[in-house]
Amino acid sequence: MVKKCAALLIALCLFGVFLCAQNFAEVKPSPQQVEWQDLEFGVILHFGTNTFLDREWGDGKADPKVFNPTQLDADQWMRAIQAAGAKYVVLVAKHHDGFACGRPNNPNTA
Repeated sequence: MVKKCAALLIALCLFGVFLCAQNFAEVKPSPQQVEWQDLEFGVILHFGTNTFLDREWGDGKADPKVFNPTQLDADQWMRAIQAAGAKYVVLVAKHHDGFACGRPNNPNTA
C-alpha cells in the first residue's frame, strides 16, 4: 500500500511539473533585472575577522578582537575597483560565520 501511495504521489508531482512548465523563450527579465545586468561587472567585498586571520572561510569562533582595521583606506579600495571597471560594490557586513562589523551585544543598536 505504501509503495502504491508513493508511486501515485510521484506521478502527481511529475504531472504537475508538466502542467506548470513554461515556454522559456517567453520568459523576460524585469526592468530592474535588465538594469542590473547592464552593469555587467561588480565587486563583492567580504571584510571581517577572516581578513585578519588570512582565512577563506570562518566557523564563527574567531575572537572579534582580531577585527582591527587600523590602516583601512576605503578610498584606495574604491579607486582600485573603479580602475578595474566595476560598476557596483557590495560590502558584506555579515556572512555565514556570523561576524558583523559593529559592537556586539549593544542594547542601543538595532
